[in-house]
Amino acid sequence: MAKIDLDFVSSEITSQQFRMGNPRRRTGGVLAWFGVAASLSLSVLLTIELWTAGAVVTELETEYENRARAPATGQQTKPIPEITLSPAQVLATNASIEQLNIPWRSIFMAVERAAANKVAFLALEPDARKRTLRITAETKNVDAMLDFATRLQAQAKVDAVKLLNHEVNTQDPNQPIRFQADMQWSTSTP
Repeated sequence: MAKIDLDFVSSEITSQQFRMGNPRRRTGGVLAWFGVAASLSLSVLLTIELWTAGAVVTELETEYENRARAPATGQQTKPIPEITLSPAQVLATNASIEQLNIPWRSIFMAVERAAANKVAFLALEPDARKRTLRITAETKNVDAMLDFATRLQAQAKVDAVKLLNHEVNTQDPNQPIRFQADMQWSTSTP
């Protein structure tokens, strides 16, 4: 067996280093104390914020309860102001509401299905009061115009279709037929 010389204290460590301790440990200790101080101050701030939020919630709950009890205890609430409209304003408002309530999606789908890529639309003019849509369009021939009217009449949301007039555009080399039709849409749901 060989003899092993174990020297647990290095000859490079001076007595001054031995007394002061390891400088790395001192830095680690400072960082640890800094972390502890930061954690404590953060927890104090969070506690203050929670206490403030709790006070606000309590105040809001009290106000809610007071307002809920106010009509029951006979306290008067602010009256709702009465709005008066002139007859012209009422008519204009109702006309706007009627325009907004036009079932555009189902109307456009019915017209699009009936067109079958053989009709070019120039104008669609709704009349909400009469539930009609005035269609101005062009086709290549009379058969396509009549086919469009027949297909449109067969759509679920359409009550009636009436061809109003037609004319041949002789100025155009293709001589398309421009026509107008009135379509009345249904108010029933499919």
